[in-house]
Parts: sequence; structure tokens; C-alpha cells
Amino acid sequence: MNARGLSRCQRQLLKELGDAYCANRIDGASCIYRDYGDHDVEICGGRTIRAPFHVFVWQKRPHMEIVERYMDLPHDGKQLAELLRQIAQRYDV
Repeated sequence: MNARGLSRCQRQLLKELGDAYCANRIDGASCIYRDYGDHDVEICGGRTIRAPFHVFVWQKRPHMEIVERYMDLPHDGKQLAELLRQIAQRYDV
């Protein structure tokens, strides 16, 4: 779990989510990332306690497209973990 480039708040969330997630740089911004093969999950924002998190699910094939988006999520690790668990159920094949 390499957390280089993440803020303290993002590193805390990454730690709570566990080894399935990693730090990644997407479009020049540091974010939390998980690869599901044909889909990716990107968690961005949340750099400070006041800044909300945003979760995007990207479909990679046949072309890159956002298939789910969750905006302005609070700094609640349990709530985010539950949302990500539901996403994993849909895309972790």
C-alpha cells in the first residue's frame, strides 16, 4: 500500500480500506484506486477534513466511460467502506 502523494485524510481512508486499494495518480491528481479488470474505482477529493470524497466507477471496455459516480461524500470511513463493498459486489468477477 503505497500512499505517496496522498494527503493525511486520504492516507487514513486508504489504511481503512486495506490492501485491495492503492494510491494512484490520475489526471494529475493523487487518488485512491482499485482495479476490477473491466472496471476501475477512483476515489478522489477528501484532501482535507472539510473537502468531500468523490467516487467514480469507470468501465474500461469497449471504451472509457463513467458508469457510476457518487459526489460529495463525507469523511466517514464506515460509510465509504460500505459503498465500496456494494460496488465490489457488482464488479469483482
